[in-house]
Amino acid sequence: MEKNNISEMDRICPAFENNNVPVCFFSDDYYVPYLGTAVYSAIKNCAKDTNLDILIFENGYSEKNKKLLKQLGEEKKNISIRFITLNPFLEKLNVNPSKRASINCFAKIFCTDYIFSNYDRIIVMDSDLLVLQDLMQLYQSDMKGMIIAAARDILLDIMVKKGYHTDKRLNYILLKDYFESIDLETKDYFNTGVVIFDIKGCQKENVQKKMIDINDKYPVLMYAAQDDFNIVFKRKWVELDARWNVQSPYCIVAHINSLPENYIKLMDQAGVLHFLGKSKPWIDAKVWKSELFDEYVSETPWKDVYFKRRKEFERKNRISGWLIPKGSKRRELWFKLFYKINMK
Repeated sequence: MEKNNISEMDRICPAFENNNVPVCFFSDDYYVPYLGTAVYSAIKNCAKDTNLDILIFENGYSEKNKKLLKQLGEEKKNISIRFITLNPFLEKLNVNPSKRASINCFAKIFCTDYIFSNYDRIIVMDSDLLVLQDLMQLYQSDMKGMIIAAARDILLDIMVKKGYHTDKRLNYILLKDYFESIDLETKDYFNTGVVIFDIKGCQKENVQKKMIDINDKYPVLMYAAQDDFNIVFKRKWVELDARWNVQSPYCIVAHINSLPENYIKLMDQAGVLHFLGKSKPWIDAKVWKSELFDEYVSETPWKDVYFKRRKEFERKNRISGWLIPKGSKRRELWFKLFYKINMK
């Protein structure tokens, strides 16, 4: 009988002997409706000869949510869903989470742990995304001898050029100055929403210890574990095809006609759509591709929770959205004034 909950001391075995594609997800209990939608999309678009080995790091899921997640794959012989208890791992970290990045974001550090020693490589994914193509294609990506593969963060350069700032924890300094302070170049920076780890390579290079050491050195980082990974793997990563992490532009521009033509084409070819930043479909119905997320979540057990929450978010944000609409000059001026007042 398959064991559903895996502890810190276990070494996980692949769920299937052949065509096994391991995928790790993370979230707390509140985020399960969105994680569940991501998992469902991966299952829905999984080829019949791909065996999907889904491993979910969790810290305190309700029994109801665990049961509902398991049910997503119960009727399919090529789907396995198991849970890994997260809390014992997180106790090893010295981090300063924020509203932007909860402590769960740091769990990716432990995807190179010895518990995965029986795997050759693992796909690791955020929970704010949709999987639109069979993940075997992603799993078989050429890693060119590197131990991590990821897509370039193609929106970061735009944010730097637009003069975006850090948050309160970093005294609202310019992103440009922040990245200089941690010795990273934004043109050589990857997004960790979708990554592939070569497990044996990671363990040989002692990546987990290096990541924990970086956390001790920089307890406050703007983009949490994503910055950690970029520091550890500086110029030592291979770039994935951009279609495997098509990043939502809504956190930077509100209107599709503000985007370059090649970006629009990329969105139509996406294997994974990733909803970055604070602009999520469950917060704002106007978010890029939110109607597609709505279609997927409507086929899950969490549809009522999802739409109820969005109504509540939209009600709270109605006034600020009217006063300083996203993508407007008024909003841009408001933020400039805000940072001028608050920067130390």
